[in-house]
Amino acid sequence: MANEADMQTPEDEWFIVQKIHEFEEANPGVKIDYTVITDDGSLPQMFKAAAMTNDCPDIINVWSGNTLFQLEDLVVDLTDLISQDTKDNMVGWDATTLAKDGQEKILAYPTSGNEINGFFYNKQILADCGLDYDKNPPADLDAFLNDLQAIKDKGYTPVYAADSGWSKGYLSVFAAYWQQISGKDRVVSDGSGETSFTDDEGFLQSFKIPAGMYANGLMNADYASVASADDKASFLIGDAAILAGGNGEASTIVEALGLENVGFIAPPSPADAQTKNAGIGGAGQALAISQTCENQDMAVKFLEFLASKEVHAELADHMGKLPLRTDVTAEELNIEAGTVYEQMYEAAQGYVFWVDNLLKPDVAAELMAMSAQVVIGQMTPEDLAKDLDGVAAAAE
Repeated sequence: MANEADMQTPEDEWFIVQKIHEFEEANPGVKIDYTVITDDGSLPQMFKAAAMTNDCPDIINVWSGNTLFQLEDLVVDLTDLISQDTKDNMVGWDATTLAKDGQEKILAYPTSGNEINGFFYNKQILADCGLDYDKNPPADLDAFLNDLQAIKDKGYTPVYAADSGWSKGYLSVFAAYWQQISGKDRVVSDGSGETSFTDDEGFLQSFKIPAGMYANGLMNADYASVASADDKASFLIGDAAILAGGNGEASTIVEALGLENVGFIAPPSPADAQTKNAGIGGAGQALAISQTCENQDMAVKFLEFLASKEVHAELADHMGKLPLRTDVTAEELNIEAGTVYEQMYEAAQGYVFWVDNLLKPDVAAELMAMSAQVVIGQMTPEDLAKDLDGVAAAAE
């Protein structure tokens, strides 16, 4: 809920704290204490422990998806408390709605903003290779791979991607192929041990595609070793034609290359994919209310305030994200037609959700730890699949 610029200023100047003060002024007698927990990995366990005491926070900001669903018994079912306006005009409920025993419960408000990941491209380099993705983007994965070979033949690095120490390249971009081919439900069932990674063709292809690119010289050789601070450098200086990345990096890219020279496409799909040309995205964060909260009505009122059209649009912009509210138009965001920002805005209207948020924590952690080894060919997709099946079984 705070960006890097916030972290360099006094906490009272942060955007989210300013909005808290606005809410307090509009609701005399209300005081909201805001606490930052920097170790988000331990946050669910901290919350579980606090829920057994009189010192539990009323509202918690957690990763949406499986991390949130672990807290089902400790948070309020918001299904009948969220306003119809918010339900109708916001996306991301798929990441905060738990389907169980034939029923669905909304456990949290999607928050912070929408994200979309895919491929940024340098228009000048593509033009030098006889390509124009603004007018003629690749129709499918095969066409994309043919284009990458043409770019390589011209002497450029076709795609620059990086593990960045947290499986960035895979989880934010290449994992889209898993859902494009297999669908969200299969990702969830693999992670819970109900089905197997080993015979999930979408999972296997999501690694075979980047591993093939790497083996054929269509991707940078330092994928597994490049530091996060340098994971865009080759693209920013014009050595690489395409960058695997997401909307949070757009301003840095535009500043380096110029607005007129940058474009964006979602990962082109295999011809037989069930979901076409969709990138990883959605609401990665959620705001839930603790069952120990003594004033749940006021907590809901505050979350409705944050989810309102005006405030949410400001928050998403502040966080370098796209709005989750569908009634916030590109024009209202001052997005110029034909720019990379419009391309990302349009791509975000159809996305596949973060696979790590769909998996159980132990499975997601193992995937994150091992994915780079598969991409660079030191481990096969089949061996990783067997490994993950074992982790899923143990977690179950």
